Amino acid sequence: MINNIQLLKMYPHLREAFHFKGSIKEVAKLLLAELIADSLNIKPKLNNKTDSVIVKKAEELIDANPEKFYRIQQIADCISTTPRNLQLAFKKHRDYSPMQFLKERKLNKARLLLINPASHTMIKQIAYDSGFLNLSSFSKCYKELFGECPSETLHNTILTHL
Repeated sequence: MINNIQLLKMYPHLREAFHFKGSIKEVAKLLLAELIADSLNIKPKLNNKTDSVIVKKAEELIDANPEKFYRIQQIADCISTTPRNLQLAFKKHRDYSPMQFLKERKLNKARLLLINPASHTMIKQIAYDSGFLNLSSFSKCYKELFGECPSETLHNTILTHL
């Protein structure tokens, strides 16, 4: 009789099928555990302190380097949690996603640079320094958050300093 390893050697395309089968088993175990817990009236214990610690650590990480190009997996790895736990903790405690928080911090950094410009400040450089690669996306997000284009902020700042 041929075992799974021999089958995979002969038919490498079956690897995905075996992986899928393993995933289905995992989901089935989780559902079974949930059904048993429901039938025994066992409620999951939610640890608010842990969730708030997750949010605090993520915010501190982002605040330290808002211009950095984080992926949600990288943030989760840095604070020793999963991306899903990170998202749920933010939704529960902040009512927005960690990536929305990151984008807002990048935009706030850009605003500070626009309000306190160095000589010969260029909006393009401020966008890059704040962690934005796409200038049109930067301008759109900036206007949504602050109600004016980055160029208007810079122009108004220059006028007030004259």
